[in-house]
Amino acid sequence: LTCPPYSPTPEEMRRVLKEYEIGLLVKFGPSVIEGGAREGVNVHEVMFKLERAAFLRGYYPAFGLACGPCTLCPECNVEREICRKPHMARPSMEAYGIDVYATVKDVGLELRVVTSYDQRPTYFGLLLLT
Repeated sequence: LTCPPYSPTPEEMRRVLKEYEIGLLVKFGPSVIEGGAREGVNVHEVMFKLERAAFLRGYYPAFGLACGPCTLCPECNVEREICRKPHMARPSMEAYGIDVYATVKDVGLELRVVTSYDQRPTYFGLLLLT
């Protein structure tokens, strides 16, 4: 399971992050995600595919982080503590204690707060490589 309270503690995540040398921030802009996350690109699925592609090209270990709650299944089975797609589920940066706003700002990108339902959000994923 990837969502709190099942995700690692911030201390555990700091140890994990030290294993990686490269972080690729992947932006999913409003023009890519039409109609919201469930109707558009599934960030969790894309990050899984990017992680797999990196691994197959010799980047071991590779680790993909998504954003927000997992959207791979129409209904999550977290109450039973059983994930239906553990091979594809990717934790969110937020769940692992990563400040997404600060991270995005540090690399020179902009992330605006969505203040109304008619605004389209921008999402980010993070691919960690050695």
